[in-house]
Amino acid sequence: MSCIQNELRLENLYEEELEKALEEKRTNFQEWLDKCPLEIKEYYDYTDTFEIKFSLDLAELVAEERALKRYNDEEDGYHIMMAEVTATE
Repeated sequence: MSCIQNELRLENLYEEELEKALEEKRTNFQEWLDKCPLEIKEYYDYTDTFEIKFSLDLAELVAEERALKRYNDEEDGYHIMMAEVTATE
C-alpha cells in the first residue's frame, strides 16, 4: 500500500470517527432536551447549531425545589439516624 493510500485511509477513518463522535453528542443533547422540564417555546435545528427558547414557570420551579429540599432533608435525617444506630451497636 502506498503512502498516499495510507494517508487517504487514515483520513477516512478520522472522518468516520469524527462523525460518530458528533452523532453521539447530538444524540446525548437530544436525550437531555427530551427530559428537560422547561416548556420549549421555539426550537430551530440548523444541523451544527440550535436555537431554543424556553419558558420558565417560576412558581412551579419554586414548588419543585421546595419538594426536593424536603425530600433531601428527610433522606439526610434517615442517613443520620442510621449512622447513629450503627455507631451504638
